[in-house]
Amino acid sequence: MRQASAGTAQLRVASTETGAEQVLPALLAAFGRRQPELDADTLAVPVGVFGELLRDRRADVTIGPAPAPHPAIESVPFLRFQLVVVAAPGHPLRQQSRIAPALLSREPWLFGPAGMDPDTLAGAFLARIGVDPAKATAFPSVTASLNAVAAGDGVTLALLHVVREELRRSHLVVLDVLGMPVNGMLYASTLAPDRRSSVAAALCRFVITPAATQALLARSNGVPLTEFRPPVHVTLWS
Repeated sequence: MRQASAGTAQLRVASTETGAEQVLPALLAAFGRRQPELDADTLAVPVGVFGELLRDRRADVTIGPAPAPHPAIESVPFLRFQLVVVAAPGHPLRQQSRIAPALLSREPWLFGPAGMDPDTLAGAFLARIGVDPAKATAFPSVTASLNAVAAGDGVTLALLHVVREELRRSHLVVLDVLGMPVNGMLYASTLAPDRRSSVAAALCRFVITPAATQALLARSNGVPLTEFRPPVHVTLWS
């Protein structure tokens, strides 16, 4: 009631660890410029609980893969992306073309937290080529893992539009792997129209606008500190 009287719109957005770090800050900053009284929290969770969070109203919107089909949930596709294997410029495989994916299973893989979630496009690819999760190295953030890759410590999967500037500056290179890049789609998912909040509906309308696409694809110096809200890392107990 206090929020309503103050005109504040409360929004809880759940995404993967990668999405919470590399997608939501720019998306919510752009959306917030249209919703000046927005109070948004981001949740970093596994894809497998997206649907549960929406149905239980612990999240208003999920951004990332679409949850499992359910009559109470609707998903809107809004951004195509490409997943590539990146390494340091001096990596031995850089000089090879049409690299067999099986060769990559022996490489040191570096990820952010939850980088091998099997319900993500990246996790499914890594499982398919036989990467052992026990031998992969997890970092506190995706940015930290990319920095370690640039230093020559291993390889990782990255969203092509996110690392475009690092590629231009030759901090990273894309390895020529058979079957890559892998094409994917980001979805905004929420409850059916009669059950979703007005601000959740507004975000689902916003994500398909040119302004949202430009915010996600444009390379900038980051989101202003006053507009950045760090994600809440949720642990779910069975």
